[in-house]
Amino acid sequence: MANPTQRNNLTGKKSFSQTMRQGAKVLGGRDVANYTLTYINATKSHRQGDFQTIVIPYVELGRSSDCVVQFGDEYSTVSRKHAALRMDNGRVMLKHLSATNPTIIRRGTAGTVEQLTMENQEAELQNGDTLQLSNDGPSIRFNATETRTSSMGFTQRMQLFSQQALKPYRYAVGVLALLLIVLGAGSWYVISEQGGKIKEQGDDIAALTIDLDDAKTQADQARTELEQLEASGQATAAQLKQQRQQLAAALKKQKDLEEQVSGGAIGSATSGGGSVAGGATSSTSIGIGQFKPSVYFLKVDKVEATINGEASVFDLSNEEKLKWSGTGFLTTDGKFVTARHVVQGWRFSPELCSDLTVLNAMEVQGGSIRITFRAESPDGDAFNFSFDYVKLDDSNDELAIADCKGRQLEVRYCDPTRAFSDWAFIQFNNRKGNIEWSAEVANSLQQGEQLHVLGYNHGEYLQTGEMKNLDPLYSTCMAGQTKNFLGMITVTNKGYESGASGGPVFAVRDGKYVAVGIVSLSLGSTGRVVALNQLF
Repeated sequence: MANPTQRNNLTGKKSFSQTMRQGAKVLGGRDVANYTLTYINATKSHRQGDFQTIVIPYVELGRSSDCVVQFGDEYSTVSRKHAALRMDNGRVMLKHLSATNPTIIRRGTAGTVEQLTMENQEAELQNGDTLQLSNDGPSIRFNATETRTSSMGFTQRMQLFSQQALKPYRYAVGVLALLLIVLGAGSWYVISEQGGKIKEQGDDIAALTIDLDDAKTQADQARTELEQLEASGQATAAQLKQQRQQLAAALKKQKDLEEQVSGGAIGSATSGGGSVAGGATSSTSIGIGQFKPSVYFLKVDKVEATINGEASVFDLSNEEKLKWSGTGFLTTDGKFVTARHVVQGWRFSPELCSDLTVLNAMEVQGGSIRITFRAESPDGDAFNFSFDYVKLDDSNDELAIADCKGRQLEVRYCDPTRAFSDWAFIQFNNRKGNIEWSAEVANSLQQGEQLHVLGYNHGEYLQTGEMKNLDPLYSTCMAGQTKNFLGMITVTNKGYESGASGGPVFAVRDGKYVAVGIVSLSLGSTGRVVALNQLF
């Protein structure tokens, strides 16, 4: 029986320049070294029995979206980065990456079976070999016979280039594409007088994006291992603390690199007065860090429930599920904004039976729920507030029946299709932040436009010093659609996670960051952001 997957830091050294160079040769109609894979089991992009010609020097196999050969989550014993194939002076080497489950080679001619593990990590493939990712996993047949890439049609060469050369480096290619677009639109003076400097900056950004790819892999690994420890129920408090610290360090490294890449791309692209087509972004002289003092860590401080005149105060030291947290932010006009599911979580609880479900049922039966929250900012500002003073719109919430351990409880919940009401705010007269918002910009985002997010991903676990020196995490996402849908902005390639809910989402206009939305739903790498025009 194969073990649930874990991952390690060893993912192989991918060469961005070498991959781009070989991919460009294919696109240009030249012959390059290659081999063919036949998929005995279907992948996410190939049916059973399909074959694929591999034309780049290094490809990874696994369940990660970065893998050229990507399998679905139904193969639970396949790691996100399970194995890699690399060309080496006319040979093709199979490199094992998974920390838990083996990679198996069934030799086509000799009929022998080899098993690669972390101790026995690499082997040369021979024509006709079959490789299998874990004992229970999918199989692929290796064919060493080369195909003349120069004889392929342009459409086929373009598909190979986009699927293999671009996929693992899509972030890097996106940044470099931004530079190329801006340089193409810039004046002759900028290109001639500053071209050398911009080229140097572009080379630096390319190097940073390779480091960023590695940092994201390490963060993914640390996150998966933490989830597995928590799910096992057998991990000690010390083990969980150590793994959370590893995740915090990995995410901090990823955040720092993202800020360097993002800042470098915008700065390089707009030096000399250039701007991005459509006016979506322009040079930003002040970084997003200026808004951190206005981004608050939000947590439950006290929970009281009253029904039939009887009041109960919950002991939060024994009620872990009632100790939720999130993010809030303070605008220039004194509004403290967050997501409604942060302050009214029992209306959004996805579990059929939980502590939040019981609170929900008590409320429907005529009881009252009174929750006190604590808001703290990186500059030391802090305040408590009661749910009673929060402005929100729950008029579209619906009644439903929850099955709770054999009991049928009537509850009221917010249907995900009506998540446009996932906003809440308090109006202050004597407290103001430095975050400006714009309903107009929220309604004019361009598809593919980069957005910027500040929030407390994973809550207190990624903050140090017992919540002293708070530091909200920076991440990015992209506007996935041209138009908002039901007051929601659909985003893709999101970097934020649980705990960032309620945090501000920024666009860049005229060199300034402008808040356009509130972090709301998360759907894998896709998410939904409540457009701020819903609020104001």
